[in-house]
Amino acid sequence: MASFFIKIERIRDDLLVIDEIILDKELMITARLGFPPTWGIFVAGLNSWKVAPTFEETWTAYSQEELRISLVSILEGVLNAYIAQHKGKKSK
Repeated sequence: MASFFIKIERIRDDLLVIDEIILDKELMITARLGFPPTWGIFVAGLNSWKVAPTFEETWTAYSQEELRISLVSILEGVLNAYIAQHKGKKSK
């Protein structure tokens, strides 16, 4: 998904070279439409901000959420391994 943000940024920069200015609001609409359905809650969260986030703020929020999801997945794996290792052992 990070490559998606990079592509949008490159297109914006390419258009700027030919004096076509893309407003941040238009970038945000493009970015939000590009999120997969599984990120619907994340997009709904962005829509609930009192002040609409900029493209850069959205990219940062996405990166933080992706990191959080990765960490949760790692922690779940560690917990499952611990449970499997200690399953059936009696407490001392």
